[in-house]
Amino acid sequence: MRRRLVEVVILAEDRATATILRRYAERLGCKGRTRELICPGGSGEQFVRENYPLEVREQRRYIAGGIKNAALIVHVDADTDETSNERKRLGRKLASDGQAPRENSEKIAVIIPRRNMETWVHGLAGITVDEIYDYKTDPEKRLAENSTQLKKLHQERRRLAPDALYALTRRNAAGDLPEKLPSLKEAIPEFQRLED
Repeated sequence: MRRRLVEVVILAEDRATATILRRYAERLGCKGRTRELICPGGSGEQFVRENYPLEVREQRRYIAGGIKNAALIVHVDADTDETSNERKRLGRKLASDGQAPRENSEKIAVIIPRRNMETWVHGLAGITVDEIYDYKTDPEKRLAENSTQLKKLHQERRRLAPDALYALTRRNAAGDLPEKLPSLKEAIPEFQRLED
């Protein structure tokens, strides 16, 4: 029997991404408390990297204290860098804090979209995307002149993204991954860490 998550901490660069990740956790059956740590301004990547060791330590404290159905979801955009480089930087932050690397059994998911979460959001909505263009500013490379239309489009696709992610991350998922999104394919096992 699968245990429902009762404590989820989301460490994210921005509020829009944290909302998607919270809704994803709810889709997994999280009925407990969700705490969101979101960059208040400045470099989101730096904020996540600085808080990562603290939150991993706290997650491990929960587990040691017998709260086995707690999870930590960490989001950092790779931007134009490789996701593996961002993963290594986070690993070095843990090591410099004197902590062991993440183990496969830990419910600590590190989600690293390349270029940013908007790339995934639009790809999950069926738009042909790549990990080079910045879809945060204009997902269809034609809407920049109409900011109202652009805002509505972003909101609708963000609303649908958690369900699309959930469908892709089922262990027996039959859904097709959007083409040209290797960072999303790489993230699927990370999302699956959150389940028993």
